[in-house]
Amino acid sequence: MKKVKAPIRYAALSAAVLTLAGCALFRDYSRSENRETAAPAENFIAKGDSVYEHGAFAEAALHYRESARRGEQGPVAWFNFANAMVRLDRTPDAMEAYRRALAAAPGFLKAHQNLAALCQIQGDLAAAARHYMAAARIDSSDANSRFRLGEMAQKAGDYAEAQAWYEKTLKADSLDEGAHSGLSQVYLIAGDTTRALAFLERYNSRTSAPKAWALMLQGDLRVRRGLVDQGLQSFQDAAVADPADMRPFLRMARALRGADRSLEAALVIEQALDSRSSRGELWAAAGNLRFEAGDPIGAREAFARAFKLGSPEGLQGLEMLADWHEKRGEREPALATRHALELR
Repeated sequence: MKKVKAPIRYAALSAAVLTLAGCALFRDYSRSENRETAAPAENFIAKGDSVYEHGAFAEAALHYRESARRGEQGPVAWFNFANAMVRLDRTPDAMEAYRRALAAAPGFLKAHQNLAALCQIQGDLAAAARHYMAAARIDSSDANSRFRLGEMAQKAGDYAEAQAWYEKTLKADSLDEGAHSGLSQVYLIAGDTTRALAFLERYNSRTSAPKAWALMLQGDLRVRRGLVDQGLQSFQDAAVADPADMRPFLRMARALRGADRSLEAALVIEQALDSRSSRGELWAAAGNLRFEAGDPIGAREAFARAFKLGSPEGLQGLEMLADWHEKRGEREPALATRHALELR
């Protein structure tokens, strides 16, 4: 999902929310800031900027606070002080400083955005919503604030409100990833699979490099509607989009097994294991699929590899297969399977 751009750089706060508090050199001030007089010769903002750039955030904070104390570029001084507090993991101090910046300059867009994100992280969703709404009013192109409002509405169970905000997000940024994901989920919650699938297919067709998550969801929806081969193509595309992700292969295998194509499902799992040969539980899954497909020899080989990797599923698979051969009076295959149990 799209992150809010910080002034110059970014300070990581949460992988699930957004990056905050950029470089202290932010100069896109509100109108009230633009009316302020130039800083005196001893420019504490500039001093703070200089050391901030070298990672001396505590020292930078002292300079910014001194600038604010002297009434020099107050909104920016408090904003930059807040950014330094974020870098120092002093969230309450950062939030208070953003509030001071907004008290001096109510139209300070970045202060609203960053304070909203901190409020969301802290669980104060009402305050987060107020500041996201303020940011959305100030900037008609602010897709992230609109998306966050939709996200919070969805989590609160207000799906109509969530849909409205996601749609506003897409008006601001027609390719916003988070809004497409959220809106697809809202359609599915409403039981409108057809609309969700059409929406995703349109999104993926407009994106030069579709995301793996969007292709997987598209595949899930296609399979759900009985379009198995089309779904498999979506999963294959997802595997190409993110080769490190196992989920497309597992989805392919599940879809194939559901279509009574267990041997093909086993081959898909084994394909995934070409670069992940240490995943014992997946070798066991391949063994089960080969057994379902009527390939006990292939099943024994897969179970044996899982067993050697320490997988309990591999052990269970070999014992099951040995019992199966013995019940059928197949002495040599049963002995071969029992022998595999002694090879770890």
